[in-house]
Amino acid sequence: MKAIILITTVFLSQFALAGTGGGGVMMKTFSMNNPQIVYHMGQQDGLVRFAYGQLVDQKWQVQKVEMSESELMNDVSVFKALEVSKSLNTWVDLK
Repeated sequence: MKAIILITTVFLSQFALAGTGGGGVMMKTFSMNNPQIVYHMGQQDGLVRFAYGQLVDQKWQVQKVEMSESELMNDVSVFKALEVSKSLNTWVDLK
């Protein structure tokens, strides 16, 4: 079941919810009240691209985000989760 949700989330993030989030604004909206996941999508010239998903009312809401590495280092949990996602090439829970 978890795999189906993750696969669906990947497809949704690629097609239905395309676009970039507002970097610093996005980070301020991270909430620990609902399950959250991240997926490292690549980096270039100091910018990190990733997908951020949050479970709201039993539905995953996914956004593409692009942030500088220096901005990401301000939130250690997100930075660490993205490093794990990059090495495993999969979605990772934010804690």
